[in-house]
Parts: sequence; C-alpha cells; structure tokens
Amino acid sequence: MRLTEYISRRRTELMGCAALLIICLHAGISTGFAPWVWIVRKNGNIGVDFFVLVSGFGCVFSLKKNRDIGAYYGRRMKRLLPSHYAALALCVLAARGIPSALILAANIVPIGIWMGLGQNFWYVQASLLYYILVPLFMSMIENARFPRIAFLGLLGVFSLIVPWITQSSGAILAIMRLPALVVGVGLGVFHHSRRNKRDDWILVGLVVLIWAAGFVQMRHRMIFSRAPFAFLTRSQANRLHKALRAPMILALMALALEGIERTPLRFVNAGLRAAGRYSLELYLGHSIVRYAAMQYLGLRSWALLAVMLTASWPVALLIRQGGKWLMALIDRLFIARRDSDRPSGPPA
Repeated sequence: MRLTEYISRRRTELMGCAALLIICLHAGISTGFAPWVWIVRKNGNIGVDFFVLVSGFGCVFSLKKNRDIGAYYGRRMKRLLPSHYAALALCVLAARGIPSALILAANIVPIGIWMGLGQNFWYVQASLLYYILVPLFMSMIENARFPRIAFLGLLGVFSLIVPWITQSSGAILAIMRLPALVVGVGLGVFHHSRRNKRDDWILVGLVVLIWAAGFVQMRHRMIFSRAPFAFLTRSQANRLHKALRAPMILALMALALEGIERTPLRFVNAGLRAAGRYSLELYLGHSIVRYAAMQYLGLRSWALLAVMLTASWPVALLIRQGGKWLMALIDRLFIARRDSDRPSGPPA
C-alpha cells in the first residue's frame, strides 16, 4: 500500500488526533513528565498543521470528484461557516456580552485576522484563504512538466518568500501554515497520479526531505531570522520547523493507526474517528469551554483538561446542530423568497 493510501484511509482518525492534541495543549498543563513535555508542550501546536495538511489533502479528493469550482466552494462554505456562526453565538453568550461592533463584524464576515483585530476563530478565517489556494496549487503541480520540482518550488516560496514579504503581518498563525497546505495538496495530487513503485519511493524521499529541512530548522530554528538571510521573524522561524516536520509525523501516525486497526485495540481508532467527524466543532468549542471553565470556575491544569475533554463534546454537538438549524433557516428563507417571486396567477 502506498504512503498516501495510509493517510487517506486514516484521514478521519488523524483529524481526531489533531483536535485532541490541541485541546491538551490549550489546557496549559506544566509538568516534568517527559512524554507530555515532548508531545504536548513542545509539539502540541503541530496539531493545527495536521488540520491544514489533511484538509488540503481532502480538498484535492473533492476536486477530483467534481472539477466545478463553484460547487467546490459551496461545499466548503457549507461545512465551515454554519459551525463558525454557531460557535460565535455561543462565544458571545459565554462571555456574557457583545464585543465591540468592529470585532464582531470582523468575525461575522470573517476577516478579523487579516485586519489585525485579534485571533479569535483565526483558523476559520485562514481556511477561507486556504480553500481559495487549493485549486491554484493543485493546477500548478498537475500541469507542471516536472510535478515534484514544482511541488518543492511551491513549498520553498510559501515557507520563506511569502512569510518574508509579510513579516510584519498579524496573520502569522495563518501564513506559517501555508507550507503544510502545500504539502497536503501535493500529496493529494501525487496520490491520484499514475505511478509505479519507483514513484512511491520518490514520494517517500520527498517526505523525508521535508522532514530533514524541518529537523535542521529545529536544531537551528533561528537560522532564517539572522543575517545574511533574515527571511523570517523569530516567531515565524519557530513555527516553520514544525510545519516542515508535520508530514513525516503525520505519515508515521497514519502507519501506527493502520497497525492498531488490525489489533484488539481498534476501539482506539473508533474513538478517534468519532473525534475526527466532529474535529471542526471540537476545535471551535474547546476554546469556549476553556474560557468558561477558567473565568467562572477558576479551573487550571489537570482539572481544566478534564473539563475540556468532557464538556467540549456536548458543546461540539450543539455547534453542529446549531449550524444545521442555521442552514435550514437559510434554505427556508430562500425557498420562501423564490416562491414569492413566482407569478401569482396564470399568464394573460
């Protein structure tokens, strides 16, 4: 089985892993337990890179099934925005007050991260850009004479050049996830291309090469933020090495999950699949739970994590259902308006 086939088969579980990893990170637990320190405290935010990478990978599948760009954007917006608005409403209720009109408007549109108006719901706002870029990246790789060289070229541009141009941008969280998006789209394109066993080894080599670049950046993580390079800020350089290491870690996790599926521990995968199906809502909802638990209950550390892991589920279900109610309301209004525009009587 090919490397990308493992990622494809375990895509939902990988999204579940990413969501749970981010929840654990945001609990802010400080402990000397080595596995927790390495997996969560030092690498927890790589879960967002997993989200972006797997999302880019999945968007290629969607476009391969239907090349209609309008339909593609419609599916993406229908999946993203209803849950976003439901979570935004819950966030306002949890905060017991409406934020400034400008911040509220920037989250409703949503463009707040690009205007420097805070980082609330930044992933949703960044995803709108990612969905626009996926068809472009996909076309550039597919139509290139040497697709893998084009892929590495895109990766270099969006790892160094784009962040260098936008060093002072407040949208660093979104910009520094663009390398993960490029990798996800590239893996998706290569998965669907006609290949032989030699091409599979080339693809594995590309993933290892990307990991090696991330490893070098990890060992000398400020190398691109010093003269004579100065491509990145220190914060960007810190995030780049995680984005570049994400493909290798994700591939190893996919292999591990594939192995677990063939053992009596397959129930672990079942739980991760459940989390993966609600990964967006868990991601949006856990921050609301975290705020309420800290603000009103004063919880911290392990108690906070326990509440986040348990309460985020009903909140995620509420967000999903709220999104469905919103879509039903929009459909009802659209149908009512369409019916009102029809002639009331037979033509003369």
